Amino acid sequence: MSLTDRRLNSVYLRWSYPFTLTSGTSGTISNSTSPTIQNMTELSYVQGLYTSVRLIRCIITYSPIATNSTSVNQGRLIVGTNMAMNGTTNTPPTANSSVENLRNVKFIFTGEKKIHTYDMYVPRGLLFLPTTSGADVPTLPEPFAGSPGVVQHWSDTLTASTNYFEVNVTCIHQFANRN
Repeated sequence: MSLTDRRLNSVYLRWSYPFTLTSGTSGTISNSTSPTIQNMTELSYVQGLYTSVRLIRCIITYSPIATNSTSVNQGRLIVGTNMAMNGTTNTPPTANSSVENLRNVKFIFTGEKKIHTYDMYVPRGLLFLPTTSGADVPTLPEPFAGSPGVVQHWSDTLTASTNYFEVNVTCIHQFANRN
């Protein structure tokens, strides 16, 4: 196989998806988000071209939207990477200690008029998993293959049912084994 053939057999694809981080009816933000390719709108096209995938990097951007109101309670958002879960098995955290003890923890004040970024912890040299539906996040999490881990968020004592951040999740995946 020539050098050119090897380069065509693999591609790095950068893609993203947005969501809004909102407090619940009790004034708590309890959320998990995953870098799984199942969130990719172009997935069916990519699955037609490649059979294997692994996560290379995941960066999350937080743009505050509730900073100018004096009637909105502000607080500390705790962000961390949970490698024991993935996009299939994740459950939202139940307390601040659930997130404070995770990898790569970051604290963001909800009242800051500043865009924050979070670089999810991703182990180097992940193994490839199939691109078939849900295979990159198996029901038995594999922390060293595919798209492992979730980013978890926790904050409390906030104003109920309030949008606090516009969030953008940007992932870089390597796809291989061209069909």
